[in-house]
Amino acid sequence: VEVVPSAEGRTAAYGMTTTVSLIMEPNAEAEGSGGGSSANTCISGSLSKRSDRVLPSSTQDGAEHVANIGQMIEDVEIEMRSSMDSLHIQKTRYVVDSVRSPPASGSGAAGGRGVQQAQSNQQKVATLLAEAVLARQANKS
Repeated sequence: VEVVPSAEGRTAAYGMTTTVSLIMEPNAEAEGSGGGSSANTCISGSLSKRSDRVLPSSTQDGAEHVANIGQMIEDVEIEMRSSMDSLHIQKTRYVVDSVRSPPASGSGAAGGRGVQQAQSNQQKVATLLAEAVLARQANKS
């Protein structure tokens, strides 16, 4: 948090940078994988946001600065939580669900179809991630 009072002392420029890190490690056993697989999945990411505001600040004791900073923190928290829930978590859930496929049983033609399905899912994931990056870049500008 940065606070820069104005020359006349009636306002102050507030700057705040916030970063939230999210790590998801689903428990494969709890999801009913049933295969006894010990493979672990870990999905993580971070979201950063910079906020700048000029707000009134007429008191000299700093009480108004604390109130202004508190309000900025609350506003950014609500916005980031909403963004993470609506965009990042839902998109991640969609990508993970699209990657999941039942394990190929046996070998031969069925095993070949399993490999083709995995490659198809990888292409879908790559496309979805590229779309998410482009959408995020478009939202920043």
